[in-house]
Amino acid sequence: MKFKIRWNLRNKIILPIAALIILGMVLSTLVTNSYVSEALIAVSENRFAIQINSNADRISDWLDARAVEIGSWSGNKTLITSTQDSFMGKAARKTASELLAALLDGYKDYEAIILLDKTGTMIASGAAAGEKTESFGGSADFKKALNGEQGVSRVYRSGKSGKTVFNVFSPVYPENAAHEVKNVQGVLLCTLTLDTIAQKFVNTIKYGKTGYGFLVGSDGATLVHPDPNLILSLNVHDLPFGEDLMASQSKSFYYNFKGVDKFAAMSIIPRSGWRLALTSNVEEFMASAYKIRNLLGIIGFFVVAFVSVGAWFLIGGMVIKPVHQVVGLAKKLQMGDLSAQLETGNDELGQMGEALNAVVLGMRERAQAAKGIAAGDLCQDIVVASEKDVLGKALFDMVESLNSVVGELTISGQQVDEGARQISDSSQSLAQGATEQASSLEEISASMSEISTQTKTNADNAVQANQLAEEARKAGDKGASRMGEMMDAMSAINESSQQIAKIIKTIDDIAFQTNLLALNAAVEAARAGVHGKGFAVVAQEVRSLAARSAKAAQETADLIEGSSHKVSDGNDIAEKTAEALTGINDTITKVADLVGEIAAASNEQAQGISQINIGLSQIDDATQQNTANAEETSAAAQALSAQSTQVQAQLARFKIKGDGACKAAYSGERAKTVRPAAGNRPRIQDGWGQDDSGSRTVEPNQLIALDDGEFGKY
Repeated sequence: MKFKIRWNLRNKIILPIAALIILGMVLSTLVTNSYVSEALIAVSENRFAIQINSNADRISDWLDARAVEIGSWSGNKTLITSTQDSFMGKAARKTASELLAALLDGYKDYEAIILLDKTGTMIASGAAAGEKTESFGGSADFKKALNGEQGVSRVYRSGKSGKTVFNVFSPVYPENAAHEVKNVQGVLLCTLTLDTIAQKFVNTIKYGKTGYGFLVGSDGATLVHPDPNLILSLNVHDLPFGEDLMASQSKSFYYNFKGVDKFAAMSIIPRSGWRLALTSNVEEFMASAYKIRNLLGIIGFFVVAFVSVGAWFLIGGMVIKPVHQVVGLAKKLQMGDLSAQLETGNDELGQMGEALNAVVLGMRERAQAAKGIAAGDLCQDIVVASEKDVLGKALFDMVESLNSVVGELTISGQQVDEGARQISDSSQSLAQGATEQASSLEEISASMSEISTQTKTNADNAVQANQLAEEARKAGDKGASRMGEMMDAMSAINESSQQIAKIIKTIDDIAFQTNLLALNAAVEAARAGVHGKGFAVVAQEVRSLAARSAKAAQETADLIEGSSHKVSDGNDIAEKTAEALTGINDTITKVADLVGEIAAASNEQAQGISQINIGLSQIDDATQQNTANAEETSAAAQALSAQSTQVQAQLARFKIKGDGACKAAYSGERAKTVRPAAGNRPRIQDGWGQDDSGSRTVEPNQLIALDDGEFGKY
């Protein structure tokens, strides 16, 4: 089941206030917690730094004390003499070993004390006789000692005791000789354990339950740690925070080790380059800040709860109760109850009650005015509170408009009554005239029917004449076509005669040439004498045939020439006949066109007369309809006159301003009426789209006269 907040006025006021208070407390708690956390972190870091720096200084002092101690030992006469490569030096080495053994027994921080010559070979030792010792000639720290400086080796695990140890190499100078490199004649080697440093200066560092100290060498190797498994096996260079731990100066930093967030402070130990660090879990480190944050949260919660409860009751009594009264008043007004009243006071809620009471009073007055208007009393004097009083302006304009409308309706009713009587008289006259007009239209319609019949007969005859003219035109076209064909045939005969004449001419030319040849043959035969007589006879016969051919050709040419002239004359006659036929055809065509136009005009006349008949029929129907309408209009005008009388009787019960019937709607002194300015008054539109903001006066000349003389205008 979901929890739903009821958004009443109390919740709308209190919940935002509570939200702001909660937000303020949360922000205050967060800021305070931030500052407190930073301060506690700074204090804790400072405590870390003080503790770690103090122990680092103690370790440094311890190393300095050992350095001074070893330096004083290297100045011992017996040890100095033992470093000499002479009889006295060799004789003193046994005594030097006993001295070193005594020092080893008296100082528990040392695991071994050895005297070396310049080659790094042991010449005396505090250890038991026969113990093997390695040569240190190649050691960098040994060479550093040969150069006149104390050298400190890296920390390593002793093969003898298993402890973590380191070596200190101190140069040995001759007695009363300057401490210069050239005067170094041996080196005193001291092996020290880290037990004292671990027990006194590292393991004693604690912070809460999870804080502990550890020591790291200059090479990053872990020298001292609560977990012995990490000593010399863990190099911090391999860890993500190794760079912070091996920084060149002391610092504090946060890191993660084995999944645990930690805080650490580191300090560098001079001379050795070791790093002493103190670390603790961040959760324990920040425990104080978390406690303060939680405490502030609890305090803030109780403060918010107390303030919210107090605001709930205070606002409920001072604000919500008057608002409920206002809501009750609004509900009564919604139901139309204007009898409600609110308590007043000097505060804003009291002023609101006073203003609402004034509103209710104004509504009562306007309700009383509305009752008067409903009863027909339009003499109400409406009070407009201000220019922004929309309801007052609307009532004022309504009263003014109703006065104007009722007054105009009275005048209009009288005019409607007069107009109805005029319409009734005019409708009766219109009905009588329409009846006479219908009788005349029937006579005209009968005459037009006879004319239509005759026109139809003329149109049919014209159509038949048009058909006959069309057939004559087609026959003329056919005769002209045949004449043209005959002229073409005669032209062909003429051309054939001309060709035959050319052939006869050719035959004549051949006969002439043949005659010439026969003549030449006769001449040649005469020359031949007796031998040419037979050829002369043949030539004579050929000549006779040529003469006969020439004569026949001439006769044929004459006959053909005569035929050609006759053909030419026949061609001229045929052309004239064709021209005559063409003229006849054109005349027939024009006659056909005229007859067609006559037929078309007759058809159009017949159609026009038919349309006239239809129009006359429609006019007859309209006239009869007008007659019926006029009778109906007369009856309606009489009914309208009766209704107008009833309307005037209804309007007579209204009292309007200006007619002397108005009485004072209220007695006593009234507030000053604020009437809307003319420019701001709403313009009232009547049903015909005309401005009806004021009274309208109808002039007599604006009335529509519906008598017999003026009826035709409308």
